[in-house]
Amino acid sequence: MSKCHSRHRAVIEQMDPDFRYDVQELIDKLDFEHDEWESATRNVDWYTQDTLFFKLT
Repeated sequence: MSKCHSRHRAVIEQMDPDFRYDVQELIDKLDFEHDEWESATRNVDWYTQDTLFFKLT
């Protein structure tokens, strides 16, 4: 887990409980995308940088 992800998890308990679920969902999705990106940059020789957009609704 990266330092950034650790910081997110460290402050989530200090957030308003009404926002925790949504923020945790976002953290989980960003963690997944980060892991996929790291894997692709290591293991896929044709991989190029991509831009990822999230829409929060």
